[in-house]
Amino acid sequence: MNCGDVRAKLHAYVDGELPVNEITDVDSHCVECRECAALARAEREFRQLLRRQPREAAPAELRARIVSRVRRESVVALGRPWLLAPIAAAVAAVVVMVLLPAHPSWPSSSTSTSPTRRSTALPSSPRLTLVR
Repeated sequence: MNCGDVRAKLHAYVDGELPVNEITDVDSHCVECRECAALARAEREFRQLLRRQPREAAPAELRARIVSRVRRESVVALGRPWLLAPIAAAVAAVVVMVLLPAHPSWPSSSTSTSPTRRSTALPSSPRLTLVR
């Protein structure tokens, strides 16, 4: 492993997200390379500093306003009648595409007079008759 590989995997290494064999490779490289060892150490210290920072929560009033607005907008989104027209048109198109070719007055694709189409008739199956 070289310095470029270590830099590319530094965050995953510090977070403990690398497979064991890659952690071993980074460890062994950091034993030999002071620069990469210093980078890893600095990244660990930075993560510790971030963990020690106070966690501030938003005021309850702000949370209530946000939740209220999201709920209000979701109700408005459900009540948009102009949204129904494209949906109805799509459903109608599907119904026409499914039912129209089955209509008896519609020309069937099997009755095509195209010279490139050949229809192969299947032999009729023999009928069984009951003998008493």
